[in-house]
Amino acid sequence: MLIVMENPPLLKLISLALLLIAWFPPAMAVPPSLQEQAGALLAWKATLRSHPAQLQSWARRNNTVWPCSWYGIRCSKHQPRHQEVITEISLRGLRLRGELNALNFTALRTLSSIQLSHNQIRGFFPPSLASSLPNLQHLMLQENQLSGEIPWQIEQLQNLVGLDLSANHLSSTIPSVLGYLKKLLRVDLSNNNLTGPIPRSLGNCTKLTTLYLSGNQLSGLLPRELGYLANLQELDLSNNKLVGSIPSVLGYLKKLHRVNLSNNNLTGPIPRNLGNCTELTILYLYGCQLSGYLPRELGYPSNLQELALSHNKLIGCIPNELGYLQKLHRMDLSSNNLTGPIPTNFGNLTKLTFLLLGRNQLSRYIPRELGYLLNLQELALEKNNLIGSIPNTFGHLINLNGLYLWGNKLFEHIPQELGNLVNLQDLELSDNQLIGSIPSTFGNLTKLTILYLDGNKFTNFLPRELGYLVNLEDLELSRNQLIGSIPNVFGNFTKLTILYLYDYQFTGYLPRELGYLMNLQDLELHKNKLMGSIPNIFGNLTKLTRLNLNENQFSGHVPQEIGSSSDLVALHLESNNISGPLPPELCSGGRLKNLTAFDNNLNGPLPSSLVHCTSLVRVRLERNQIEGDISELGAYPNLVYMERSSNKIFGQLSYRWGECRSLTMLRLSNNNLTGKIPISMGQVSQLGLLDLSSNKLEGEIPSALGNLKKLFNLSLVDNLLHGSIPQEIGALSSLELLDLSSNSLSGLVQGPIENYLKLRSLNLRRNNFKGNIPTILGVLHNLHMLDLSDNSFSGAIPSQLSGLIMLDTLNLSHNELNGSIPSSF
Repeated sequence: MLIVMENPPLLKLISLALLLIAWFPPAMAVPPSLQEQAGALLAWKATLRSHPAQLQSWARRNNTVWPCSWYGIRCSKHQPRHQEVITEISLRGLRLRGELNALNFTALRTLSSIQLSHNQIRGFFPPSLASSLPNLQHLMLQENQLSGEIPWQIEQLQNLVGLDLSANHLSSTIPSVLGYLKKLLRVDLSNNNLTGPIPRSLGNCTKLTTLYLSGNQLSGLLPRELGYLANLQELDLSNNKLVGSIPSVLGYLKKLHRVNLSNNNLTGPIPRNLGNCTELTILYLYGCQLSGYLPRELGYPSNLQELALSHNKLIGCIPNELGYLQKLHRMDLSSNNLTGPIPTNFGNLTKLTFLLLGRNQLSRYIPRELGYLLNLQELALEKNNLIGSIPNTFGHLINLNGLYLWGNKLFEHIPQELGNLVNLQDLELSDNQLIGSIPSTFGNLTKLTILYLDGNKFTNFLPRELGYLVNLEDLELSRNQLIGSIPNVFGNFTKLTILYLYDYQFTGYLPRELGYLMNLQDLELHKNKLMGSIPNIFGNLTKLTRLNLNENQFSGHVPQEIGSSSDLVALHLESNNISGPLPPELCSGGRLKNLTAFDNNLNGPLPSSLVHCTSLVRVRLERNQIEGDISELGAYPNLVYMERSSNKIFGQLSYRWGECRSLTMLRLSNNNLTGKIPISMGQVSQLGLLDLSSNKLEGEIPSALGNLKKLFNLSLVDNLLHGSIPQEIGALSSLELLDLSSNSLSGLVQGPIENYLKLRSLNLRRNNFKGNIPTILGVLHNLHMLDLSDNSFSGAIPSQLSGLIMLDTLNLSHNELNGSIPSSF
C-alpha cells in the first residue's frame, strides 16, 4: 500500500532556499555597497601604525566617500547588477605597519587582486582572507613580516592564479590543499621558515608555470609528481634540506627554462634526460652532494646560458659535448673531483663571461684555445694539477677582471702578454713553480686591486713598474727567491690594506715610504735580511692590525708611535736586535691579542698599558732585559700563552692569575719573583704547562695545584720552596715532566705516585727528602729520566726500578742508599 505524505510548510521553505542557492551562487549574491567597503578600508587604516602620504586620499568628503578614486584602489562594475565595487587593492612599498587580521575581508569579497608587497605588515595569515574572497585571482604579500602557518582555508581560493608570500616569516608545513587550486600559474613561497615535505598534491596544479620554494627548511624527497607539471617553466627549490636523488621525470618537462635545486642535500647522479629539456636556459645544481659522471647530454640544450654544478662530488672527465653550448654565458664546475684535461673545444664558447673550473683534479696543459674567449670576465682554474706554461693567448682576454691560476703545477715564465689585460682587477698566480722575473709589463695593469704571486720561484729584483699599480689593495709576493731591497715606489700603494713580502732574501733598510700606506691593515715582512731601525713614520699606519717583522736584523728602538695604533691586534718583533723599551701605549686600543718580541735586547720597564690589556691571548717576551713589577698582572680572561722568562721582572704572583681560565701555558722562569705561589693558581683549569723555575719563590707548594687535571709539565726548580710534596699533586695523571729540584723540600716522597703513568721525567735532586725510595716508582714505565740525587734517601735501592725499561738517565748519587743497583741497569 503506497502512502503519500504531504510536505510540511517548513520543509518546503528549506527546499526553496536550497534551490535558490543553487540558482544564485555566492558570486552572484548581492554585493556589499561601496559605503560598506569604504568603511572597512577606513577602519583598517585607523589600525595602521604608519600613515604614508599616499593614504591621505582615504577620507570622507562632505559626509560621503568615493573609494574608487582613492590611492591604490580600483573599482569595476559588478555583474549582473552593474554596481560599482572594489576589485583591486594595490599598496606596494608604502612601509605600512599593521596586521591583515584587522581588515574586514567579508566586506571586500568582490576583490580579485590584493597587492600589499614590500611593506611591514605583521601578524598571522588570517583564514578569513581565504574564506571570504571567492573571486581572488592575485594575492601578493611578499616582503612583509607575516608569521604563523598558511591556513588550510586557502583551498577556497579556487580562482587564484598568482600567489606570492615570499620573504616573510611563515612557518609550519605547506598545506597539501594548495594542490586543489588548479588555476594556479605562479606560486612563490620562498624565503620563509617553512618545514616538512613538498606536498605531492602540487602535481595537480598542471597549469603552473612558476614554482619558487627556495630559502626555507623543507625536507624529504623531491616528489615525482612534479613531473606532471607539463607547463612548468621555472622551478626553484634551492637552499632547503631536501634529500634523495633528482627525479628523472623532471626531464619530461619540455617547457622548463630555469631549474635551481642548489644548496640541498641531494645525492645520486644528475639525470641524463635533463638534456631533453631543450628550452633550458639556466641549470643550477651547485652545493649538493651529487655524484657520478657529468652527463654528456647536458651539452644538448642549445639555449643553455648558465650551468652551475659546483660543490658536488662529480667525477670523471668534462665531456666534450659541453663545448657545443654556444649560448653559454656562465659555466661553474668548480669544487668537484673532475679529472682529465680541459676540453679544447671550450674555445668555441665565445659568449662565455665566467668559466670556473677550480678546485678539481684537472690535469695536463691549459688549452691555448681559451684565449679565444674574448668576452671572458672571470677565469678560475685554481687548485688543480695543471702543468706547463700560462698560454700567451691569454693576452687577448682584454675584458678579463679576474684570473685565478693558483695552486697548480705551472712552470716557465709568466708571458709578457698578460700585461695587455688592462681591465684585470684580481690576478692570483700563487703556489705554482713559475720562474724568472716578474714581468715589467705588469705595470700596465693599473686597475689591479689584488696581486698574488707568492709561493713560486721568481728571481731577480722586483720591477719598479709595480709602483704604477696605485689601486692595489692586497699584494702578496712572499715565498720566492727575489733579491734586492723593497722598492720605495711601494709607497704609492695608498689603497693597500695587505702587504705580504715575507720569506724572501730582501736586504737593506725598510723604506720610510711604506709609512704613507695609510690604509694598510696587515704588513708581513718576516724572514728576510732587512736591517736598520723601524721608521718612526710607521706611526702613521693608524689602521694597522698586524705587523710582523720577526726574523730580520732590525736594530734600534721600537717607535713609540706604533703603540698608539688603536686597531693593533698582533705585533711580532722576535729574533731581531731591537733594543730599548716597548712602546708605553702598546694596548691603548684594547684590541691587542698577540705580542711576541722574544730574543731581542729590549730593556726598560714593562709597559703599564699591558697590565689591564684584557684582550691579550698570546704573549712571548722571553730572553730580553725587560724590568718591572708584575704584582698587578694576572687579570687576562682571554690569555692562552704567556712567556716572560729570562728577563729582570720582579714582584709577587698575584691571586688574579686564577682568573685566567683560558691559560694553557705560563712560563716566568729565570726572573726575580718572590713571595708564595698563589693558591688561586689551582683555578686555572686549562693549564698544561707551569714553569716558575729559577726565581726566589718561597713557602709550600699549594695543594690546590692538584686541581690542574690537564697539567703535563710542572717546573718549580731552583726556588726557595719548603715543606713536603702535597698528596694532591699525585692526582695529576696527565703529568709528563715534573721538576722540583734545587729547593728545600723535605719529608717522604709519598702519595698516589702510580697515577703518573705518563711521566717521562722526574727530577727531585738537591732537596731534603728522606726515607726509602718508593718502590711504586717501578710502575712508571714511560720514565726516561729519574734524578733523586743530593737528598737524604736511605735504605736499599728498590729492585722494582728494574721495570723502568724506557729509562735513559738514573741519578741516585749523594744519598744514604745501600745495596746493589738492579742488574737490568
